Amino acid sequence: DLSNSELNGTITGLISKLTALKT
Repeated sequence: DLSNSELNGTITGLISKLTALKT
């Protein structure tokens, strides 16, 4: 599913931002 893939990418991006902020 394209929508699912897009959602996954967005979630991954958000996690990456959160991790960067924590560091």
